[in-house]
Amino acid sequence: AQALEQMRAGYRERIERGVAPTEAWKQVTASDAAAVDRNGRGVVAAAMADGVLRMGERGDEVRSLQRALNQAGHTDDRGRRLAEDGVFGSSTRESVESLQRAMELKVDGVAGSRTLESLRAAVPSAASPEPGGAGGRSFEDTMRIMLPPQGTVAPHVTGHFAEDRGSRTHGGVDFNYVGGQNGVNLRHPTIHSPVSGEVTFVGGSYGTIKIRDAQGNSHELLHTHAQSVRVGQQVGAGDPIGTMGGRGPGGADDYAQHVHYQLKDGNGRLMNPQEHWNRPPTQSPSRPTGSLDEGARAPVTASPSNGEGPEGTRQMQEALNQYGYRDAAGRTLQADGQFGGRTGEAVRAYQQAHGLRADGIVGPQTLEALARSQQTPLLSDARHPDHGMFQQAVKGLEQFDKSAFGSRQELENAAAATVFEAKASGLTRIDSVVPSTNGTGLFAVQGRMDDPSHSRVHLDKAQAAQQPIEKSTVQVQQDTMEASRLHQEREQQQRRVMVA
Repeated sequence: AQALEQMRAGYRERIERGVAPTEAWKQVTASDAAAVDRNGRGVVAAAMADGVLRMGERGDEVRSLQRALNQAGHTDDRGRRLAEDGVFGSSTRESVESLQRAMELKVDGVAGSRTLESLRAAVPSAASPEPGGAGGRSFEDTMRIMLPPQGTVAPHVTGHFAEDRGSRTHGGVDFNYVGGQNGVNLRHPTIHSPVSGEVTFVGGSYGTIKIRDAQGNSHELLHTHAQSVRVGQQVGAGDPIGTMGGRGPGGADDYAQHVHYQLKDGNGRLMNPQEHWNRPPTQSPSRPTGSLDEGARAPVTASPSNGEGPEGTRQMQEALNQYGYRDAAGRTLQADGQFGGRTGEAVRAYQQAHGLRADGIVGPQTLEALARSQQTPLLSDARHPDHGMFQQAVKGLEQFDKSAFGSRQELENAAAATVFEAKASGLTRIDSVVPSTNGTGLFAVQGRMDDPSHSRVHLDKAQAAQQPIEKSTVQVQQDTMEASRLHQEREQQQRRVMVA
């Protein structure tokens, strides 16, 4: 029974990886059966019982192997990090084979003594952070995780960071598959996440996906044809996040088919992705720890008023309330000057919205963002350039049933979120807002409803109602700045073509 369960697990894994059912079962019966005791008793041998780890085995020894392979940067054939689940399946075998090829060992997918010794030499004895600027893998490795080789066709760089592009320099690295605008590049191949982290932005005029890693860096992939992740989702390195394209303000084929990969530090400064991944390994900085239980004093280095202590904390609490950031239960903060657990939760929500490390600690970067927030008018403020569009959204939402929103604040939150989604989808005005047929969503519409050529964008109503106006304001600002930068790059490219 144990052997059969082992084989079923192997079969399920192959199906999840896209192997056809007939071929998956053929592979299972051909390889997983090797783990069955040779005496025919149907008992799976314990992992490492013979000093070797192989297909079909499971346990803590396999989990340690998977963790070490991940730390060494060896992925499966599709460029994905291993799930550290303690099951030696085909993905683990492929990762072992990757290590064996790199070490010029016999490539058999079996972790014997020489393979394990080579792996121990490749991985530091102390726990290492996930590759992500720590030098765990090169840029070439990372590019192959994002665009895994397809047969004999591999990805290659087509544009480097800081290239001179007229009045501006290139802010990232461009790459696609070898072969130009032909073959696999025109079939919208899947793009995979370069790191483990949280998705902080999806969409916009350029099909942008942003992922924040554990160090607070923002990994940003532009021009995607489609996106398969959502904001707030946790992804692992190698997880599918969308498909390659050439999306821009002019539509899905505004640019040549490629990936534009740019990297920003926690302060929003551009970094060279190739230098980031190729630099020697370093110990990742220790992160502050401590309890944020209600009533405990969290580490606060300063306050929005440039002063420490209860008064600075109180002003910060008032600012977070004003911007719409609540504790984990959705409750408004009590502006009492005490930095407890609820305040820490609201700070983390603010940090997540601004692409900062969400540690609940009000340090220099968070203070700088709070200062910018105080100086930037919200979409609900008449001084904001998109306030007119906000009013259009409010007017449309006011036509909904009175029970659609729990409060006026929720309605205005939804209006601000609608403005961002509308602008990111290319709408320039909101002529009407209508509920979806099941009542859980809403549509912002540009044009007459009876006109087949009208444009519209869909939002989840509950999510929009809970998103603070300040967060939507930040998203609009970021999307506008990104669109302006890429538009300038596009114009410069067109001028160079005309001159040539």
